[in-house]
Amino acid sequence: GNGVRGKRTTPVAVYWINNAVAISAGYSHSAVLQADGNVTSFGLNVRGELGNFTYSTSYVPVFAVGTNGGGRLNLGTLP
Repeated sequence: GNGVRGKRTTPVAVYWINNAVAISAGYSHSAVLQADGNVTSFGLNVRGELGNFTYSTSYVPVFAVGTNGGGRLNLGTLP
């Protein structure tokens, strides 16, 4: 989420996120629930994991479509 590709072994600040109330991390993507109820996500997007109706990887947060301030987080695994 900081615009740089690659694995991290220590936490880094995520661009445009300053009001997070929850975070959920998958194997190669993460999602953030913001105080206003919107969800942003970043990382690999091979199967549409980011929720923005694309399959494009994003190294900065993108808004998940359809949360409209009522988002919840639950990153699971796909079969």
